[in-house]
Amino acid sequence: MKIAVLSVGSEILAGRILNRDLLLIADFLRKFGLRVTREITVKDEVEEIVETLMNLKNFDIIFITGGLGPTSDDVTKKAIARFFNVDLESSEMVLKLIEERLKDLGVEFLPVHRNYALIPKGAKILRNDAGLAPGMVFSTDKGILISLPGPPREVESLLPQLEGLLEKYKRGETYLKTVKTFGLRESEIYDRLKDCAWLEKAGFYPSIYGVDIRIETERKDELDEILIELKDKLG
Repeated sequence: MKIAVLSVGSEILAGRILNRDLLLIADFLRKFGLRVTREITVKDEVEEIVETLMNLKNFDIIFITGGLGPTSDDVTKKAIARFFNVDLESSEMVLKLIEERLKDLGVEFLPVHRNYALIPKGAKILRNDAGLAPGMVFSTDKGILISLPGPPREVESLLPQLEGLLEKYKRGETYLKTVKTFGLRESEIYDRLKDCAWLEKAGFYPSIYGVDIRIETERKDELDEILIELKDKLG
């Protein structure tokens, strides 16, 4: 199963904000036994987004986050429309939702807000109760493309709507455990574990306090066996 997360945002590349969306999506997918196999971050440019989508067209699931706002630098919808060779159409349903949302917030409806309702033809709309830009789902030759707004709070709000859609891709629950170590260098830990058959299931994350070892398996009994061996190897 090939799953990609395409993050749109020049501010991410500039290091001004962290890519929390990737963490939220990866954690959400874990419930279905799925994992992200590629992550790409691109600038807010139509051509670059389209080119990247073309390179990912053989992926089963593509998440694209960011760039759904109403201003000129929010170009994701234009890129998606070009990728599918369809037009942007004004959705009366989305427009009504936006008007209701702004009214509830006590915010004046401005002409620029109409841009939120411009949707690439063929999209299935995901209602955004945490913001204004709706999520969108498209069918591709290989699978699905899911477009989500950039703010993490909105991504977190929208992801549950995808549960039914992702059920058919489900591979079973995965089991995750993080083991914290102290007083051992990463190189020393690796040397002790290098012959373990399960090493590819482990990730190593150094910090000023020590090295965290994160292990993910598809079976709980396998995780339990690894933890026993890990304790034996590291003491």
